[in-house]
Amino acid sequence: MNQKELSCGNIKEQSLSDIWSKSEIMANIRNIDKIS
Repeated sequence: MNQKELSCGNIKEQSLSDIWSKSEIMANIRNIDKIS
């Protein structure tokens, strides 16, 4: 199995809510139904 690593942010430097709201990767996850 080949897995890619994704970095959405550093929880030691940012709050989880900041990572969730500001990360482009998390934005794509929130809008997964709009991708296909």
